[in-house]
Amino acid sequence: MTKYPAASSTGEGFLVGLGSGGNSGEEFMVGRDTGSIFLAKQLDWETQREYNLSIRVSDGLFDSVAQILVIVTDTNDNRPEFTERVFEAEISESTPIGSSVIQVSAFDRDEDQRVFYSIHSVQHRSSADLFKIDSTRGLIATSGVLDREAIQKHLLTVMVKDHGNPSLRNFARVRITVKDANDHGPEFLESLIKGTVFESADVGTSVLQVMAFDKDHGENARLTYSIVAGNVGNAFRVDSTLGIISTAKDLDRSRMPEYMLVVQATDSGTPPLSARLHVQILVTVADSAPPKFKHGEYSAEIEENQQPGTFVTSVTARSKSSLYYEIVSGNERKIFAINPSSGVVFIVGRLDYEEGNFFNLTIQAWNTKAGKPGQTAALLLNGGICFTGLFKHGEYSAEIEENQQPGTFVTSVTARSKSSLYYEIVSGNERKIFAINPSSGVVFIVGRLDYEEGNFFNLTIQAWNTMRASSSTLLLVSVLDQNDNFPQFVRSVYEGYVRESASVGSMVLTNSSTPLVVKAVDKDRGLNALLRYDMVENGPENRLFSVDTNTGAVKTKGILDFETMPVVEFKIRVSDSGTPSLRADTVAIVRVHVEDVNDTPPQFDSLFYNATLHLPTYKGVAVAQLNASDPDSSRDSLRFELVHGNEDGAFVLDPVSGLLSIANPGVLDKTHELQVSVSDGKYSGATVVRINCETSLDSGLRFEMDRYEASVEENSTRILIVEIVNLLGLRLNEHVEFRILNPSELFEIGLTSGAIRTCGIPFDRELQEKYEIIIEAVSDAGEYGRRVAHALVEVTVTDINDNRPMFLNLPYYTVMSVSSEQGDVVIQLEAIDLDTGENGRIRYDLVRGEGEIFRVEPRTGKVVLKRALGSDRTSYDILVAAYDGGKVPMFAETTVHIKVMDRLMPVFNKQFFNATVPENAEPYTAVINVVAESPQGRKLIYGISRGNEYEEFGFDFNTGSIFVGDALDYELKSEYELYLRASDSVSGAYSEVPVNIRVTDVNDNPPVFSKLSYEASVSELRAVGAEILKVQASDRDEGMNGAIRYSLEDISLDANSTTWFRVNPITGLITLSRPLDHERMPVHRIFPPKHT
Repeated sequence: MTKYPAASSTGEGFLVGLGSGGNSGEEFMVGRDTGSIFLAKQLDWETQREYNLSIRVSDGLFDSVAQILVIVTDTNDNRPEFTERVFEAEISESTPIGSSVIQVSAFDRDEDQRVFYSIHSVQHRSSADLFKIDSTRGLIATSGVLDREAIQKHLLTVMVKDHGNPSLRNFARVRITVKDANDHGPEFLESLIKGTVFESADVGTSVLQVMAFDKDHGENARLTYSIVAGNVGNAFRVDSTLGIISTAKDLDRSRMPEYMLVVQATDSGTPPLSARLHVQILVTVADSAPPKFKHGEYSAEIEENQQPGTFVTSVTARSKSSLYYEIVSGNERKIFAINPSSGVVFIVGRLDYEEGNFFNLTIQAWNTKAGKPGQTAALLLNGGICFTGLFKHGEYSAEIEENQQPGTFVTSVTARSKSSLYYEIVSGNERKIFAINPSSGVVFIVGRLDYEEGNFFNLTIQAWNTMRASSSTLLLVSVLDQNDNFPQFVRSVYEGYVRESASVGSMVLTNSSTPLVVKAVDKDRGLNALLRYDMVENGPENRLFSVDTNTGAVKTKGILDFETMPVVEFKIRVSDSGTPSLRADTVAIVRVHVEDVNDTPPQFDSLFYNATLHLPTYKGVAVAQLNASDPDSSRDSLRFELVHGNEDGAFVLDPVSGLLSIANPGVLDKTHELQVSVSDGKYSGATVVRINCETSLDSGLRFEMDRYEASVEENSTRILIVEIVNLLGLRLNEHVEFRILNPSELFEIGLTSGAIRTCGIPFDRELQEKYEIIIEAVSDAGEYGRRVAHALVEVTVTDINDNRPMFLNLPYYTVMSVSSEQGDVVIQLEAIDLDTGENGRIRYDLVRGEGEIFRVEPRTGKVVLKRALGSDRTSYDILVAAYDGGKVPMFAETTVHIKVMDRLMPVFNKQFFNATVPENAEPYTAVINVVAESPQGRKLIYGISRGNEYEEFGFDFNTGSIFVGDALDYELKSEYELYLRASDSVSGAYSEVPVNIRVTDVNDNPPVFSKLSYEASVSELRAVGAEILKVQASDRDEGMNGAIRYSLEDISLDANSTTWFRVNPITGLITLSRPLDHERMPVHRIFPPKHT
């Protein structure tokens, strides 16, 4: 390692040795005669970083000890290590771009612990476009839209390397599982299906089955079917799981020969998505179908002792062929007969009340063509004296409180009759809450009575006598509410906002500028649901805010101060007014954010700035950096402006940074005095900048070159020396300092070395390819005076392959004839790359889809047919990639939709249509006329097959014209993609074409002020031009329709107040235009500034 000599005063020889202290591991040894120290073992910086050795020398008589500090320097001998070999993460496919997924972590045992992360490789090619990693933090985030249906699991290999030379690296795997989101709605295979059912079909007969599919997974793909429209009389039902539509009631073709049902398939996602299908069901009658009576039961009354042949009634059945009627039971005494052809029932025997006063005849109808019996009908006949028993009241009513026990009496009903009666509830008791004593007519409770579930019941009660005659009445039961429900807050936390300048009694607002109202609900009614709100705290919060006990509205109660309490939080409790009163078991938290008010003007750091310029100088050279601050505003919100002294345009001031630089060096004078202002939007401050221009004499000091050229690599974050500038004419020990006259965040220069370095900020060649740096060298050479030299350094950014190719003229749709031959060009693709040279050279390739049929020419992008097409396919989708020529090629992919046309299929003149329509277009306004032709000259029928689920657009079946069908709203939906189908009216062959319709914005939303009124207090001594206040308005429209201009309108009765004030038409800032006079007019009322 080294040698440490020693000498003896006696001139005798001596011995050198190492003490045990500091060398316990015997890492070092020493030459006993020479004093040289050697390494005895390999050192490890990570284990021990320094050694304090004791070296002893002895001549046999005397000893001497010296201390030696050995510092071990680190070498890059440790690879970075990940904390885990495999990282696992889950993320929903609906996660927005830029969301964090997982953070990988690695460490390095070396002294320089900086590491650099990158995605080394991916299992699926598209994963590289979907994820990115922060090179310094290791945070992996999304960079594209995820699709679980395309790739469910992504496997990334992440590399970490250190900053050593050479660098060491390590790898880890990252498994990212994409969880399903409900991003696909159900889809039916067709838009309309048809079915038929016989009128005579039994209840429960299956008619047809609808079927939809969902590309999602799990619960998001579990479908439930329902009938949402068209089910007149609830004649059909659908199995919610299987989609089987069956009859729910007996059908009557004479009343309803056709049903057009709308069936909806809804998935189980959150929120659920749905699709609808039209189902046309025709009710038919078969020739062999049995007859069907119009009514299942007929009744008639007739007096006794009528003559044979007397008409009783007639029954009617339906059938496609002639009918034969027959009494099959109940006519044992042969008193009645029926005309077999007409169904007329008449008397043929003796009718005596005492021998029988009630008859129940069963009549059957026969289909003479099929020879099958049909439906039977019951005919109820009362003979002699008809039952005329009536209830005492045509309608009964009763009231009863909820939560009563089963058996509780409700009311009783009574009917009159000469014979015993039987009472029955025949309707209105579907929930089986009530029952009636069949003998006494007493109505009582048998089920649970809850006011919130139902507070009114309309029961129909029927009474029967022994002769089977009946009479009915209505019982109206009203349920009375009890205080059995606790109040509940709608939300647990409420957020509000109020300015610190708000007066006492001002409403606290939400972030949507509506009053902040704490709201609770109570399922009870009346006084039981009348709520009272109270604050829980009794501290400073109670002195600043109050809550309306009736409405829950939060208002200010005291003077607010943002600097003291920027956020105030308190609790609200709620109780009802029932007896006894019930209180919610939780409280609501109210958090009020006090907003700062701009009441302090910004101030410059100095009232005067002085600067000196040495001529000649250059455009872009910095003159002075102006700084200002504002207690109420951030530095970024301040805006700087040159007010006076720059009429010749010699200088330019950056309004955000405050950097004053040279704009035109050719118009500089010896001195300049500039007046500069800074504004926070309401208040402003001012300063003066004095600039002296001095001509530099030729002092013999100059750079080796007037102009240097250098280059940096694009996207590099390494801090590198770009160029070192050297001077000529330097004197001995002359001190020179360098600086950049047009400073930027990208470059810096060594103060005394002249080395120009990058600052670690990446360059982007596509944004700026060349930079020009102005270097100044200044020497204060004492007796030789001040000497100055200037040089230009031009830095060129060299290209790296950081831009992927981009396809033009998307999307790609094309058609080709089924008879196309080998070598025919299907379509020409075109892509560009923003990089240059080989990095921008494009090569095309077929990635997926029918490689045995199509090929892509790598240089031209032409898709060419490799062999003749068969007749089994009508369309092809191929995936084509465009690669650049970089060392690590980047690529882009696009799908080419190819439709194969045969001689029967209609042909559109284009394969993709675009149209625009204003959002205020009236219904039936024409949007676009899409025309197709039939190769056989046949009539075509047009229809929209997809994309028009809510029927915003209509279409003409005959012409293909698409028109507005319903009200459009640009703010709700600005673009539609429809698929128009043209079908051959004879063969049924069809073609489809996508139609993209963009809804354009119109000025249909008026501007809205952020406040209903504005107030300001101003001294009559305020100077003209002083800022009074600023109004703000917003407009939901876009572009010019959303651009707002302000103007004033006076509403004072005694003077024109608009002459005292003016408003900036762009910013809404109101300023004073003439002196005020309190004695003449203490108040000015101006209509809220007009906005247009």
